[in-house]
Amino acid sequence: MVKKTITVCLFITCFFVAYSEDYSNFIRKVLTLSPVYQNALLERKNTEISLIPYKYRWLPRPFLDVGYTALTDKKPTGRLQAHMLKTAFVLFQDVPGGIAMQTQASQFFAYNNDTSDSNAYEFSASCALTVPLYAAAPDLLPFVWEGQNSAWKIHKTIADIQLKIEKKQLIAEAVFTASRYLLLKERIALEERRQDLHKKEAEADEQLWSLGRLSSFELTERNTKRYESYLNILQMKQTFANLIENLYVFGLEEKDMPQDIHSWLSYWEQYTAEKYIENGLVYTLETKQLARNFYEQAERRLDMLPKLQFSAEAEPVSSQVSSHTFKDSVLGYWKNTDYWNWNFSIGMRFALSPLASEYRLNDSMFTAYRIYDITGKQLFKNQQIKEKQYQTNIGLLKKLSEKALLDKTDADNKIVTARALLEQGHLNQLNFEYQLLNAEIVDNTYKEVRLRYIAAVLNGY
Repeated sequence: MVKKTITVCLFITCFFVAYSEDYSNFIRKVLTLSPVYQNALLERKNTEISLIPYKYRWLPRPFLDVGYTALTDKKPTGRLQAHMLKTAFVLFQDVPGGIAMQTQASQFFAYNNDTSDSNAYEFSASCALTVPLYAAAPDLLPFVWEGQNSAWKIHKTIADIQLKIEKKQLIAEAVFTASRYLLLKERIALEERRQDLHKKEAEADEQLWSLGRLSSFELTERNTKRYESYLNILQMKQTFANLIENLYVFGLEEKDMPQDIHSWLSYWEQYTAEKYIENGLVYTLETKQLARNFYEQAERRLDMLPKLQFSAEAEPVSSQVSSHTFKDSVLGYWKNTDYWNWNFSIGMRFALSPLASEYRLNDSMFTAYRIYDITGKQLFKNQQIKEKQYQTNIGLLKKLSEKALLDKTDADNKIVTARALLEQGHLNQLNFEYQLLNAEIVDNTYKEVRLRYIAAVLNGY
């Protein structure tokens, strides 16, 4: 007896585990095959690729500039007379705060056919530094500094949240669609049974009318209600067909739909009760986008500031710049360098008009910050309202579910009473079948209420 009990328990456990695995596989299949989610993944990947240079934008950026020039002689033959090659190693460096630096080392190589010292070489170096004039808008720098140092993290967070929202919405919609498929399929079958009962009822009404026990007005009214019921089932079938057509959004076909509505709803009721559903994603996304836009405004204002420009150039002066071989020209150039020519410059352009925009950057930045602060508070308030509305809606759905369960219990009890009345001859077969149909429709309605609760929790706020 004990072994038999254990076997039954194991069987029941395996049964539910099997259902759980199937339904979890359903979601994995949606996430794997849905073109909507695949597109979201590709967009996320594309965003990550585009953010790589942005992430490392404070690292030095080396470049190599290469140029070649050829000169011909003035003879009709147009023979190449000289070849010149320039190579320059350039290093760019951006520093938070709008500071930009550039260094460059250039080498010139030349070859001339018409001279004995056919190979020539020269070298030059330069550097430049650009610094915004922060004194023109001292309140701007803290926002720019904070924004530039957190920009990559904000952009990545936005991309992460957008993918989370897409995934959450897709799962909620897939579960809702599969549930609607099962409920509509069941409801259509029930309505077709109603149509069969209506046919029997219509025949009985015709007999009553012919006997004068039913007026023409009453007969017409009953026929109209039956016709409206017929139109209702046609509309259900159209909705059902559209639902099947839209399964491609989830990468699914009709054969992928679950078969048992009871275990399906029970699984998701347990899922929503035990699993953590992350809410407030839209609020987090909006606050991050707000911060990104504010910091980008600050950076654009930084570009409007007057800029101090420092530059320096250095060029060695050598008594030997050419030789008959390339190696000798390079070595001779550096060995015979007597001194260096140095050039320094500093400059700045600033507006003389008191109406220029750069003289109002402090005021405009203060206004932008006030807008940013007020908008942030509004978003927070909206989030609180949404959370409260969500909790209220969940509470109402729980009460509605309890009411639907009471209606279902009441309908089931009425079947027992109706069966007893049928056996006693106080109720005809047609009315008893209507009572059975009504109980099943009430059960279908109860399942719809359960689905509404599941969908509300999965969608969240």
